[in-house]
Amino acid sequence: MLSTISAGKIHEVDELKQLVDWGFEFIVAGFGDNLSELEAEVINAHAEGLKVLVRWPSLTATELNGAEFAFSAFDGRHNANASGRVGGPSHWNTDAEDISLAVLPGVVRTGIDGVLVSGMTSDRMFPTDWYPSGDKAIEGTKLYWSFDNFASSSWGKHSKHQPMPRRPEVVGGQCAPGQEVFYRWYQDGWVSKITRLSTAAIDMGLKHIWTWVLPHTRWTEVNMADGTAGCVDAVENWRQHVVGKGAEPIVVVANHFPLEIDWPEWFADSKETIERVCAPPYNWKLIIGADTVYQSNTVVQALGKHSVLAGTMGACGLLCGDQYIFDWEKGCGPYKDAFTSAKKVFQ
Repeated sequence: MLSTISAGKIHEVDELKQLVDWGFEFIVAGFGDNLSELEAEVINAHAEGLKVLVRWPSLTATELNGAEFAFSAFDGRHNANASGRVGGPSHWNTDAEDISLAVLPGVVRTGIDGVLVSGMTSDRMFPTDWYPSGDKAIEGTKLYWSFDNFASSSWGKHSKHQPMPRRPEVVGGQCAPGQEVFYRWYQDGWVSKITRLSTAAIDMGLKHIWTWVLPHTRWTEVNMADGTAGCVDAVENWRQHVVGKGAEPIVVVANHFPLEIDWPEWFADSKETIERVCAPPYNWKLIIGADTVYQSNTVVQALGKHSVLAGTMGACGLLCGDQYIFDWEKGCGPYKDAFTSAKKVFQ
């Protein structure tokens, strides 16, 4: 399968026809504050035979990045008003979740087919990049992000007010003794959140339920801080829950291929995890970012290389950013062959 993701872009009808001609099946839209634009996108896409998912919650549209919703580390650093990959409200903040749920009925009325459920503004689970050169406003790649009032209250009830560890610890390639209970509670913060959001979407009639997963599952301090170390079975529980409610789950890995050169350790971790979950006994339906978002003259090369690699790992398709694929001035002639060939890999 092929899907395209558009951050706030509304497609022209000619662009939708082009996507169909190239073999696309899904559009993943961003809606911002304008539901009427989203509804027009859905109507036009359906007329061409395309299904539309929307990234939800739209954390920018619902203004959930303020200080009252933010994650916090032990030393008071927080992600309030953060942009890019590290924005979004604490998973334990029930007020923020209620606001997100209140928006959903209006989004569903636009006629969408499903949602790409987000715990934060992007594919992160907590406000930390997985590499040390991440967002300089945060720089918390090895800290637990569970010291906001909502998180502290939740942990207190869960643990009968045991102290909360400040930093992840790994011993012998595993979670340090004494942190196991806390870490599983911490990880469940995002897994239970996307499960609740998915349930709400399914209960309103949506059948296509996707979510981001960062497939960095080795036991490292960085992965523990982001809640992804040892997360496969937790995500499998989410997947089985969605299936049990009659919907179709897909796991989306946004960023894998670009890691190979600059971050080989994370690339190896990601590759190993993807191969494992796409094979028995898990058999996840998983799509990977095609890396078509940088410049128009690299689209064809990226599709040719990455479709084959994704297929070899067991993925069922690609997520293609469309920032450059509608480059009419330079001509889209080579793109049809590239997309068609890419899709054949997954058939």
